[in-house]
Formats: sequence, structure tokens, C-alpha cells
Amino acid sequence: TSHPLATQIGLDILKQGGTAVDAAIAANIALGLMEPTGNGIGGDLFAIVWDAKNKKLHGLNASGPAPKNISIDLDYVNNNKISSDISYPWEETENKIDSDTLKKRDSWQSLFMPSGAFVSGRVDKKHWLSFGTIDTLPLLYSNFPVLMAGSGSKAVIRVGELTENTNQDIYKSINWSDIPAGNDLNVRMSGLVWPEASARIANSAYLTQERYGKGQIILFSGEPNFRGSSLGTNRVWLNAVVYGSGMGTSARINP
Repeated sequence: TSHPLATQIGLDILKQGGTAVDAAIAANIALGLMEPTGNGIGGDLFAIVWDAKNKKLHGLNASGPAPKNISIDLDYVNNNKISSDISYPWEETENKIDSDTLKKRDSWQSLFMPSGAFVSGRVDKKHWLSFGTIDTLPLLYSNFPVLMAGSGSKAVIRVGELTENTNQDIYKSINWSDIPAGNDLNVRMSGLVWPEASARIANSAYLTQERYGKGQIILFSGEPNFRGSSLGTNRVWLNAVVYGSGMGTSARINP
């Protein structure tokens, strides 16, 4: 490609076992971010693709114009709910997903991370860090680290709002986490959030708090006070600054 980082991403996909088509898609997604004026969705594509499984050679001319009878399901594209129907090029089974496949999924999903979209934040209202907040906070989200809270830490805010769905009578697995039976999980609030990105960050921790010795560690996945764009998470950050020295710590007692 014309950008070394995009080329490296394509090579990484090949090293992880992806096909040349997988690598081309990943590199083009990266170019949409790194060279947005020259690459992106709806651009031109010419390709000669060899289908090894069926032993057929295909020529693809995607030179800009869309087919006359093409249809796009806008309800699906703009849906806030997590989709369990995402297909991955290398998977051909519906059995329980093993850890190696989950890691491979995560590498693929990381290519689709948002660049400044709002997602839903599910708040633990009983925790002191959430004083003065509402039940669901808008989180300004970008390509942040995806946090998973361990047994020794508390996830004060998680990505995704649980909503009731009486038609969902069994739990659904989304990567390393589950959605309880009788519920859907809404992730996107506004902006472009690809289904792959929604699946990657669903139920992940945006804010964690854990004891460390006589002190504590308060960890944000993103930037809660970025340019003052989200007053809700700014309040949580202020709670951490103002109350953090006393709440959640053990005061030192001098004899």
C-alpha cells in the first residue's frame, strides 16, 4: 500500500492465518483512517481472486458505481443493539469458541474501532465514583484499550445498556462476556460504530477501581474530560480526583 502502517497491518493478518483477501480488507480499512482523502468506503477496486476451495478464478470490477438494484438494510446499519450474526472469514463452525479463535476475532475487530463515537455506559449507582450521575452515561469512545475487570477490581462503568427483551430466553455469548437471558445490549448511541467494534467493546469496563495496599487504583479506559465534550464522565473524573484520597483507601494512623 501507499502507507507503511497499513501494509504492516495486512502482513499481520497474513501472519495470523488470514488469506490475501483478509489482508487486503484489513489494509484498506486502515487506509480509510490513515489516508481518508484517497481511500474509504465506496472507493474503486479491481482485483483478480483465486478461489482455492472451488478452484475458480474471479475477476472483480468495483469501479465506483453501485449496482442499480442494490439494497442496504439501514435499520441493521444504524441498530444500537449487539449483533450475534457477524460472520468471520475463517470460521466454519458454530461450536463453543476457543481462546485462540477469540484472540483472532479480537485482532480482526480491533481494525473497526470507532474514531470519536458515543456509546452507552452502564453505571453502578451504588459505587461512590458514580455520585451525581445518571444510570446510563454517554461515553466518548475511540480506539481505547479494552478493559476486562478481574475479581479483585470493581467495574464502575461498563460499555452497553441492558434492555429487556422477553423473546431472548437464553443467554448470548459475545466474545469473552455474556448477555443475560431476557436482555439485549445497546452499545451505540451516536456516530459510526461498526458491528465488529460493538462486539469487541460490549460489556468491557470503562472505569475500574481496585484496592492496592492502603491506596487504590482508579483506571479509565478513555479520556473522561476530553475537551469537555461529555459532562457525565467529567463528573466521574472529578469524583475520582476529589473523593479518591479518602474513599476507597485506608487512612494512615500514626501511633
